[in-house]
Order: sequence, then C-alpha cells, then structure tokens
Amino acid sequence: MKLLSLVCLVLFLPALVTSVNTVELVVEMTDTGGDGWNGFSFGIQQLSKIVSTFGENFKSGSSLDPISLFINKDTLSQIVVYSKGLYS
Repeated sequence: MKLLSLVCLVLFLPALVTSVNTVELVVEMTDTGGDGWNGFSFGIQQLSKIVSTFGENFKSGSSLDPISLFINKDTLSQIVVYSKGLYS
C-alpha cells in the first residue's frame, strides 16, 4: 500500500492577498516512496466548484516545491480528489 501524505499550511499574509476576501493557501506535498504521486491530484472546492488544483506535476521525487493558491477566505473550502493516480 502506498502511503500518501499532504501537508497544508494556511497563511494569512495581507501583503500577498489579491483582495480583502482572498487568502493564500500554501500546499506542500511529500511522498515516502520517492516516486511522486503518479498522477494523483487534488482540488479545492468552494460552492460546488473546483477553484484550484494541485499535484498534477508531482510525477517523481519525494517532495514537490510549495504551491501557493489564492482562495476566497469567507467561503467553506473542501479538499477533494481531482484525479486518481495509479495507486488509488
């Protein structure tokens, strides 16, 4: 069984927001097997719409450089599976 881990760190950085209603979400992805996530990716869903995706480029290695996403801070957000990888 492949062990996947996802570390999400939400930073409220006024200097980096695009508006007062937007917040930066910094995502770091790691893989203990060292072979990336093999096509597995996630999305941020707000109001039943995918507003951003991440992980598509994590095809090899044990970590992916941090990714910055900007989302509406006043709307409920969910992390959802966007596409299943080879080990799903």
